[in-house]
Amino acid sequence: MNYYRRIQKSIDFIEENLGAEISAEEAASQAFLSTAQYYRLFPEFTGYSFKEYVRKRRLCESLEKVAFSEESIYDIAFDSGFNTEESYARAFSREFGRNPSQVRKYAAATGELNMRGLEPVTLVTEFFDDLVIKFLEEQHVVTNAAVSATPERDAWTPLQRWARTQQYLKKPYRIFGRECPPPPKMKRTDENGNPYFTPVPGVAYGYEFLLTVGKNAQPSAGFAKSVIPAGRYAVMSAESSEYGLEWKGRSWAKMFKLIESADYRPKEYDDGPRMIEEHVQHFPPDEIIRLDYYVELE
Repeated sequence: MNYYRRIQKSIDFIEENLGAEISAEEAASQAFLSTAQYYRLFPEFTGYSFKEYVRKRRLCESLEKVAFSEESIYDIAFDSGFNTEESYARAFSREFGRNPSQVRKYAAATGELNMRGLEPVTLVTEFFDDLVIKFLEEQHVVTNAAVSATPERDAWTPLQRWARTQQYLKKPYRIFGRECPPPPKMKRTDENGNPYFTPVPGVAYGYEFLLTVGKNAQPSAGFAKSVIPAGRYAVMSAESSEYGLEWKGRSWAKMFKLIESADYRPKEYDDGPRMIEEHVQHFPPDEIIRLDYYVELE
């Protein structure tokens, strides 16, 4: 089960238990993850911390009750997982800019509810073997590229240093990457007779890291601001104990074979399909390296 399915399974558990006590430990067990892994991965996949997601979803579910039911605010607060009416009212006001009484009064006068809360997050829309088909929202990113024999290290190190000084690594973030320009490659064959491609040894190539940031973030000199366009993507996860170009070559070959088997069609641009790697587990203290491979579909 890949991580998209795992996190989605935990989201489904949260949605089924919004009115009850929900712990991160319980949600993590649904995803077959340790609590520490879950706390780190949940924001990467959803954009919200575990506690923030639960709070926002509970408030959203309570919104129509506040506006149109005759149920007391106290009972709504309790049913929404809050211990007191006061703590519920504070959270409600922060989320919607009005307190529950104001929303109920406005709805009674107009018959309308002119605000919306967070709807359930859906990470995947289709499954095929090891592929997940999902819609990736537009991602604002700061980028850094390097061309060398070790471009991943040379591109990431200064970007990581900048991100730490700007406090970006203390917020939910995602790390994407792509080869640019890709290295010259030679064709090889695995033990099952399937072809794959690996870079020619000793030849420099390019790699660009893309770190997600806020829409208004301004990069320092030497970095660039860009956008990963929204789109429908096929996604495949791969894990290894060692990061290597041969492993990546095998993974990309498997990815395109799965896409072909499922009768999906990559979206073609002048320079080929859009191919992105998401570094979910790649840097210390991770013992297992995990990349998610993205190919945009028609």
